[in-house]
Amino acid sequence: MKETLRTQNIMVDEIFRIIMENSWDLVYLWDIDQEKFVYFSPAVKDIYGYTQEEVLAMNWKDLFTPECLPAYREFALNQLALARAGFTPTRAERKVEYQGLRKDGSVVELEMNFSILADKEGRYTYFIGISRDITARKQAEKDLEQAYTSLLRTVDDQTKELRELNTALKVLLERRDTLMERYKEDMRASIRDMVLPLIDKLKQGGLDKRQQALVERMEVGLRDVVSPMARKLSSGFLSLSPTGLQIASLIKEGKTTDEIADVMHLSPKTIEFHREKIREKLGLKNKKVNLRSYLMNLE
Repeated sequence: MKETLRTQNIMVDEIFRIIMENSWDLVYLWDIDQEKFVYFSPAVKDIYGYTQEEVLAMNWKDLFTPECLPAYREFALNQLALARAGFTPTRAERKVEYQGLRKDGSVVELEMNFSILADKEGRYTYFIGISRDITARKQAEKDLEQAYTSLLRTVDDQTKELRELNTALKVLLERRDTLMERYKEDMRASIRDMVLPLIDKLKQGGLDKRQQALVERMEVGLRDVVSPMARKLSSGFLSLSPTGLQIASLIKEGKTTDEIADVMHLSPKTIEFHREKIREKLGLKNKKVNLRSYLMNLE
């Protein structure tokens, strides 16, 4: 039985040795009473650049950057105090990140899982740490943060440019609307002050009936351009057709159905149809409201 246990212990020791010698992670053992390292796994050469013999002869403080040394010492002492008080920290609470100082003076980013070993009497005797090189991960996190910051800056810059473009576009559109209204007013003024007086003179020039009708039709169209009533009837939900606008204008001037038909070369029936459409769009259908009076009030 004793031989069997001895054989099993040898096998366990051999398995432990094989794991330690082939692990990419660094394993160390710290003697609490003697305050020194008593073991480093071979991975210390890859991570720190020191041999096992070199690192065991060193002061433990030389393996940490001066900046992280106080925080690491406080972490280790806190873990020991918790253990002595009977608390068992979770795995996450036993994990710490720190910066190691390599033999060539460069810095290596490390993540360590920390445990405390006790002897048979329950006295805590050793710290055991398993450290992993996370330099590549930390650099990736840094690169990602820089990329995110750069992206935010780009978005802010583009948002600012879009706001400026939007403001400039708004100014241009307002200016266009102003110029358009000015152009329309100038055009109406020209028709009212220059063209319509010529039309009146033309009507007095001895035209035959057909010529008179054509001139009057031309006059109706021109007056529609300058008429506030015509603008109201052609805008919004009313949106009368050009023919409807001309008929409405002639109705406002007091023309009868037959007179309008004669001027526009349409049948009286067609004129009546348009009259009903105009009343319908103005909300006057089946109402006792004089259409001409209503149209005159739109001016």
